[in-house]
Amino acid sequence: MLTPTEHSAITYTGEYNASGPGYLAVYGWTRNPLIEYYIIEAHADLAPNEPWTSKGNFSFEEGEYEVFTSTRVNKPSIEGTRTFQQYWSLRKEQRVGGTVTTQRHFEEWAKLGMKLGNHDYVILATEGYTANGGSGSSGHSSITLQ
Repeated sequence: MLTPTEHSAITYTGEYNASGPGYLAVYGWTRNPLIEYYIIEAHADLAPNEPWTSKGNFSFEEGEYEVFTSTRVNKPSIEGTRTFQQYWSLRKEQRVGGTVTTQRHFEEWAKLGMKLGNHDYVILATEGYTANGGSGSSGHSSITLQ
């Protein structure tokens, strides 16, 4: 597990091959307010039937991202079952390998009125799941932090 204050840049290499709902993402939580966030570098299907609200775009040397928010109502969180916001940065040109400067995303989110709380943790993760009774995700990933 990484702490955002110590690791504002995450460099990784690897492979990610998936089908169905899932992501390769920097993933984390804050408290006060309770926020779940994703910086998605690559994906198969994106959260089917989840109502995302577009907040805008930003770009810098790492690439161009579209930003979204969503609200999870009475869902599991790091504080138990709660209602909370999710923040999403979705990379427009997917990649598997490179550097993600988390601090840049946090700064861009703040410019869009998306305030974060006190960082609890951040990880680089692959996530797959079953959505709405579907068949779920399949595939494999192998990721190495540099």
